[in-house]
Amino acid sequence: MVAMPGASSAGWGGSLAATTDYVFRGISQTQGEPALQGDLHYSAQAGWFAGLWASNIDPGSSYIGHVEIDAYAGFAWTPASDWNARVSYVRYLYPDASPRTGYDYGELVAGLGYRDRAYASIAWSPDEIRIPKSGYEHSGTALSYELSLRQPIWRGLALAAGVGYYDLSSLFEKSYRSWSGTVSYTIRAVEFDLSRFANDATARELFGRDAADDRWVLTAMWRF
Repeated sequence: MVAMPGASSAGWGGSLAATTDYVFRGISQTQGEPALQGDLHYSAQAGWFAGLWASNIDPGSSYIGHVEIDAYAGFAWTPASDWNARVSYVRYLYPDASPRTGYDYGELVAGLGYRDRAYASIAWSPDEIRIPKSGYEHSGTALSYELSLRQPIWRGLALAAGVGYYDLSSLFEKSYRSWSGTVSYTIRAVEFDLSRFANDATARELFGRDAADDRWVLTAMWRF
């Protein structure tokens, strides 16, 4: 899912993106195939925000469907100079899934950022559903910890890196780690990202190489 609006943005906004692979928490949601994605949100001056984000998916199981819609709402604020924080609830929806699957789930997310340089978040889901390479869905509580760093280089050029730890012990009695590195270039409202994603052996064991192997991803995004 794309980044939600921060405390400084107000009014309507959104984005349209094309990517060579939809990667979420290190795992491809399209089995290495391209995706088109869009976001529309509204942010109030007081800090409240809400929106919808959507993407095509290919989870490898036809009964899940081929569309993901994320409905989110939350509150963002600046606790101190140069710092920003937000809490939100996200509901992951799969409208064309088979009626018998009940694949929708939700999570609470809390994050803290410093300028546009660092951001840390923790997410808790009471009913997360993941489908491993076996094809049978598993449901349970899940925790996600992520840290991302960004360093501007020159004009619109920047480097970014991220790490994540995903505790799925309630679902699989296992957890996995993920890493990423990105070179981005922004010109006006358009951003181009070239990213490298990598996972540990546990991720490949759980989700298979088509979804969890190391990969390059190219993304173009227009923000409005």
